[in-house]
Amino acid sequence: MEQWCSRMLDTLSARTMKASDGSNANRAFQAKVTLMRNRMVIKHDFLIQLKQAVTSDVLQMGVKKSDAPARTLETLSFDALELMGDQQVHEAVERARLLEVVMLTCDAALSGFSARLSRLQGFEMVKADKNPLRPDIVVQALLNVLEGLLISPEVRSCLLKEGSMILGEELQSLYLSMDDFLARQGVAPAAYGVIFAPETGAEKA
Repeated sequence: MEQWCSRMLDTLSARTMKASDGSNANRAFQAKVTLMRNRMVIKHDFLIQLKQAVTSDVLQMGVKKSDAPARTLETLSFDALELMGDQQVHEAVERARLLEVVMLTCDAALSGFSARLSRLQGFEMVKADKNPLRPDIVVQALLNVLEGLLISPEVRSCLLKEGSMILGEELQSLYLSMDDFLARQGVAPAAYGVIFAPETGAEKA
């Protein structure tokens, strides 16, 4: 989170200077000021939120979660969206976009780390959903922190939009580091299951 805050300040400074549109420049400036004022709070509260999320996830392992967060925009149910207010819909879509960018950015390192962690947890096959440090857990922790700040929806959206790829890159570095640590401890990766496509009529013939 320290790295995320530092890189975000640099990014928002650049956005403020380079934005051709006055409203975009002002939004980036306000987001930068907000981040500067709340940097210590964000780092402190993020650690608390992440610890709580990881602990809760570990305790619930093996239990099917009906309220598991959506991973992509495609998984958002239209029926569910119809029951939400405009602000709730906006937040749901915003969260899905954030998670999608983060996962795409750190997916390569996440695969390796999840494989070794699964083996450490006693699984022969990879159980990516049993990884308590998977991206959706981290993303939710950050969202909880930002929702606890007295900031405007515009500033919050700016922080999430500008910070999604940075968060993914920081998670990429974290997963690579933890994968390397487990490898040096002699932990072999668990195997990924192979899903075979069903045979077509022509192939059967």
